[in-house]
Amino acid sequence: MFKIAETSERPLFRPVIVPEGGAYSALSQYCISEEWSANLTDGTIRLGHWSAALHGLDERECGLMSLTRAYDRADRLHIVGLFEQASAAASSFCFSSTISLGEGHRQPVFCMAESLRNGMNGELVLAGMFLFPRFKLDMASEPGYTGPMARLA
Repeated sequence: MFKIAETSERPLFRPVIVPEGGAYSALSQYCISEEWSANLTDGTIRLGHWSAALHGLDERECGLMSLTRAYDRADRLHIVGLFEQASAAASSFCFSSTISLGEGHRQPVFCMAESLRNGMNGELVLAGMFLFPRFKLDMASEPGYTGPMARLA
């Protein structure tokens, strides 16, 4: 899923819908979710604790290339393109990929983000959310996989 949509330069009204009983607790049953942000002036991406760990990073601040290195090789170039487009004009984007966890397992990851003009100085601000479903994919069970875990399948 690779999508980007141009948006107006002013944020739209977005009501927060939280059903009684806590939507956040219901969401946490199915996935780990964390917000992230990017400083477009210096190219620094700030991640939450879980996002950094699941991307295989030692630090919670990184650059775009360090972040995308964790994704499937076939997705990297397109994801970098989405970030570049969002850095150039106010827009929204989303993508999904997987992160190799080693030992033949991969973690699905979904990202939703937007870049908006900061009203004070007109600079673009990039912020989003990572969702990591609470399951792993077994690479050995996928058609065409010939890696070391294929012998065990």
